[in-house]
Amino acid sequence: MNKKILYLTITIVLTIWFLSFINHMPVDVQRIIFGYEFLKQPVYMDIYSDDYRSIFVQPCIKGFSEK
Repeated sequence: MNKKILYLTITIVLTIWFLSFINHMPVDVQRIIFGYEFLKQPVYMDIYSDDYRSIFVQPCIKGFSEK
């Protein structure tokens, strides 16, 4: 019984890892490795650009406009 739970846990963890790996993979790499695009735009692009704008770009623009 314990081995079944262990195997099930390992299978679930590896499946989640693999899916998140594909989810964050650039489209060009998906096309090269799999010959198919699973996602037309990876998730990290939106998250990265929102964080980048809110943390780095907006404070700099505000600082430069005050000078």
